[in-house]
Amino acid sequence: MVLSVLWWVFFTGPPNGEKALPEDVLISTVYFYDLADKKVFVDRSDKFPPFEREPGHECVYAVIYGCGGCDAQHAYIAYFEKFTSAGQSILTEYRSFNLALTQYPNFGEECLVSTTGEPGTWYKSTSPEGEKVVMAVLQRCREVPLRCTPTVKVEDLEKAATDKPADQ
Repeated sequence: MVLSVLWWVFFTGPPNGEKALPEDVLISTVYFYDLADKKVFVDRSDKFPPFEREPGHECVYAVIYGCGGCDAQHAYIAYFEKFTSAGQSILTEYRSFNLALTQYPNFGEECLVSTTGEPGTWYKSTSPEGEKVVMAVLQRCREVPLRCTPTVKVEDLEKAATDKPADQ
């Protein structure tokens, strides 16, 4: 899959002759998590983690789901996500086409997931351990969980970070 994405990026340009959209149309916001401060924050979606917000503060995606809604009562941090340097390069090149993407392709080998964010707990999203991290979302909710976007107050999510269940 990675090779096909690379081929598309370097040789075909935007699909179906799409025109690039203006920059301000493309940038939304997403949840990130500062691993040093252990705090959720919202920033531009065109940053591909890991990145440093300040020296020594590695930041990753905070993947937020909600059981029955995305309000502070129902939302929780399901897991954290970051990319390998190869994945970051692919995403940066893909982003240079200015395509409006609601969710970037899952790069499997280049996408890493963790429930704690601690060193040694990051798994390729396609590995059995990584799939277990991602699938735990389905086990927590009685109904289909909702992927939440930045509408919940960050302060409420900080509490959710300490309330989430241990690795399953």
